Amino acid sequence: MRKSGDSPAYPIQSVEHALNLLELFSERRRLSVTEAAKLLGVAASTASRLVAMLEHHGYVAHEAGGRSYVVGTRLRAIGLAAVRELDIRAQTRPYLETLAAETGETTQIGVLHGQTVVFLDCVEGYHPLRVTSRVGSLLPAHASSTGKALLAELSREELFALYPRANLPRVTPRTLTSRSQLQRELADVVKRGYATAYSESDDDICTVAVAVHDIVGRIRCAISVAAPSSRLTQKNAGAFAKSLHASAKAIGASLF
Repeated sequence: MRKSGDSPAYPIQSVEHALNLLELFSERRRLSVTEAAKLLGVAASTASRLVAMLEHHGYVAHEAGGRSYVVGTRLRAIGLAAVRELDIRAQTRPYLETLAAETGETTQIGVLHGQTVVFLDCVEGYHPLRVTSRVGSLLPAHASSTGKALLAELSREELFALYPRANLPRVTPRTLTSRSQLQRELADVVKRGYATAYSESDDDICTVAVAVHDIVGRIRCAISVAAPSSRLTQKNAGAFAKSLHASAKAIGASLF
């Protein structure tokens, strides 16, 4: 088995065996209980229980007409989800470049990760004074237009589950600091069709963002334009949003 990093302080052997068994299925097309026991170094009865539990949850499936097990629908779904996220950068990059050329400003793509937004890709603008890349960085979702665009797609129940507390952390003097404020802001996002953030995560940086739906309507990411506050204001935000909507529609049509 491959190992990464130091072992946890309190390892749970059954969990470790289950994870190692899943790794074996990632390396082999099929696996019998006997083979699993031998490769894991456990008794056949232990291997049988592990396989049965994975089968119960859909991670592996009994091979039709045989005694071996193969990857199940649940594990395939997880793998496909990971592939789709990796594909997003390659599929959206040309659109980000076109959008940056059209607007002259920095364009970004981000996804929701809990209460934060993680930026997957960025094309910097062409002005001497511009917003620099945030690829790999995290921002509070409630303080960014990308986050608001994605949060606006959630139901009230989903939003409250994500934000169980009424108060939100302040990043700058203009950050929304309560869940009720965020709710009102998200209602505005839905109404006008795009999200904004005016110096809410960084002083003097303003952004506009829209969500991207794939060809079956699933939310996949959000794209944004970021610029200094002197060039992106409430007066011209709608013009940037129009360009973003055209890009989002083209991106969504290319995502499976």
